Amino acid sequence: SKLIQASYDEMLFNDVDAICAMAWKSINGTTNIKGILEKIGLEETISIPGYWNLMVESPEGHHCPDCKEPPCRCSGVFYVKYL
Repeated sequence: SKLIQASYDEMLFNDVDAICAMAWKSINGTTNIKGILEKIGLEETISIPGYWNLMVESPEGHHCPDCKEPPCRCSGVFYVKYL
């Protein structure tokens, strides 16, 4: 959380227009860094089921610890805050 806060402060200092982050939502609905991102004001804008399968060069998909077998059924979650 200190790294996120320091990054956030740096972006504010540099007058950025928007802050974006990608998070991982498991098949049970838990988003890994939701609390940290929402604490600094980012909001979930879109959830992309199967997103992590697109990020690997494997015909069977991402090997996820929650899904046990590929393809991964978890989602990528995009967060944003406009300044």
